[in-house]
Amino acid sequence: MSTVPGTRLLEFQLIVAVPLVVTGCTVLALHASELNVGLYLSGLCIVALVTLALLRVRRTTRLLRFAVVIPLADIVGIRLMVTSEGLGPLGDGQLVLLPLLWLAFSFGLRAALGGGLLVAALTPAATYAGFATLDAAGTTRTVTYPLLVAILMTAAWASGRRIRRDRATLAAQSALTRAALQKAEQSSTLLSEIINAVDFGVIAFDRQGSVTLTNRVSQANWPTLDATATPSTPMPGFLQTDGVTPFPRADSPFVRSRNGEAFDGVLGWAGSSADTPVAFSATSRTMDAADTRDRGTVLLLRNVTRELSAMRARDDLISMVTHELRTPLTAIIGNAELVLRDNDQPATVVRRSTVILRGGERMESILSDLLEARSTSSALLPLVPAEFDLRQMVMDAIASNRAAADVRAITVWLTEGPPVLAVADPHRVRQVIDNLLTNATKYNRVGGTVTIAASVVGDFVALAVADTGTGVREADRAQIFDLHFRSPAAQTGVASGLGLGLSISRDIARRHGGDLIFIADEASASLFRLTLPVRPRP
Repeated sequence: MSTVPGTRLLEFQLIVAVPLVVTGCTVLALHASELNVGLYLSGLCIVALVTLALLRVRRTTRLLRFAVVIPLADIVGIRLMVTSEGLGPLGDGQLVLLPLLWLAFSFGLRAALGGGLLVAALTPAATYAGFATLDAAGTTRTVTYPLLVAILMTAAWASGRRIRRDRATLAAQSALTRAALQKAEQSSTLLSEIINAVDFGVIAFDRQGSVTLTNRVSQANWPTLDATATPSTPMPGFLQTDGVTPFPRADSPFVRSRNGEAFDGVLGWAGSSADTPVAFSATSRTMDAADTRDRGTVLLLRNVTRELSAMRARDDLISMVTHELRTPLTAIIGNAELVLRDNDQPATVVRRSTVILRGGERMESILSDLLEARSTSSALLPLVPAEFDLRQMVMDAIASNRAAADVRAITVWLTEGPPVLAVADPHRVRQVIDNLLTNATKYNRVGGTVTIAASVVGDFVALAVADTGTGVREADRAQIFDLHFRSPAAQTGVASGLGLGLSISRDIARRHGGDLIFIADEASASLFRLTLPVRPRP
């Protein structure tokens, strides 16, 4: 089957037919008397009819199956013309070389060989008789001309094969390119759908600061930042977390991202399409690209209105509660100080007033920390490391907790040993110790015991708190440090609480570089072990 399309078949046929018709008409006009006009016109009509037929049906796919017939028909037509009386006007049939070259180029050497045999079969016997004469003309007819035809056909065949091979390679590459382009279009469509499906804004900037991509969320909130936005387009305003103070222009997340800066979680408020303030967490990332001209940044803006509104409500609640607690706390501290100034008070009153005063001062410090955390919008209170004696801190905590222990006849004692020096935030560590002592007392049996041991283990100081209380069920041990978790025993008991103490205590220990763990120990109902590094965490 031929691989030559119909249009190319017509091109080849015109190459053969045009010179043949022009030459034929010229010969008819000048040498009609020397020709067998009927035979001559028959050959010319065959070529002309084949050409006209090809003009009509060149777009027919079925034509390609019989394409090899066309140059063979041309050979028949040419041979009829040159075998008419008088061979001179058309030479010895040199024009037949054109369809032979066509056969070699498009259909291969076997087709060209078949065409050559057809030429030989249609050549008059008189022509072969002339081959016997080995004069100059005979030598040309017998040796040179056939050799030249063979060389030209071989060259045409090699050229055609190379072109067909290159065409096949090009077709395969084109198919791969089309497949890759289709895949890229599908990926682009999928990426666009994904970007438009997410519930946060996406804005991409190129190196010059022009907007190259936006999604539906960003278009709804910042319609000016579309594909027409240039580096000179004004950036939208962005307010700080108070919702009133604007960011300085150079600090605005929009400007910082457009300038190629990467950052994380900048909180602020911005207007939406409905001119209703919306809180966003802005994150910027630089895009990696092989060509530096394609590098830019992507600004992601996540709607955190609910979260920021909750933070505001939390801050307002902390401010209100802190203010309300300070008034009675001031009265408690003041009266405890007045009692201590009276030198005639019994030792028991002095001791308990001292506990009240120290507890009040610690509570006042905690309230100050809460206010500081609220004002800095940070959930983590800062750590202020200092060197202190862990054993002395435990003894102070035992003294403060003695009243609650005495009510339930619980014995709290610290094992003997040398001072244990630690470098950590004493306020936070005391908070952990108080939580552990409170739990050991609250969930202990009446008349039970709390045993505390402090020691140095390698690069850490360790504090173990064991009690003889209700213990922790095996099913609950994996959850006891979870926020707000309370075991069924704690929920059904008389002790109240929110399930915050152990979670907060472990966080404090881990922020120091240590840990707080529960140890299943047969000798005690509950055993908690606090570890802190001897040196402060860098």
